[in-house]
Amino acid sequence: METAIEARDLRYSDFSVPYLVDETLREGVERSPVPISLDEKCHLLKMMIDAGLRKFIVGCGPEEPTVWARLWQMKEKQEIPSDTEPTFIVLLNCWETAYNYFKNGKYPAEWIKNTVISFGMITYRESEKRF
Repeated sequence: METAIEARDLRYSDFSVPYLVDETLREGVERSPVPISLDEKCHLLKMMIDAGLRKFIVGCGPEEPTVWARLWQMKEKQEIPSDTEPTFIVLLNCWETAYNYFKNGKYPAEWIKNTVISFGMITYRESEKRF
């Protein structure tokens, strides 16, 4: 019974992968042909955490950062490891919406401070030749 890949079976073995950043909760579920509930997304998040992943892209403006907020709630309740790290992508064409979600005081400043905010370079005000 084979349970693991043997080092001799690997084509390359002289490198390491220090970490992976998962985009399933952003790219995968956003493009799903059927709606996926917040609870289902969080269940998927927990399963990926159980598999060893710790870095996740959990949202993208303009939508409300519900998965991001739930991840922080789960961290505070110690339902997921404290080293779980969220990234939230802000797209240039809708940065104002994302900014308003975070500035309204609904979310703890500590959550925002400890989140990687990534800016997506997409077409933005193309008629004005901005990006």
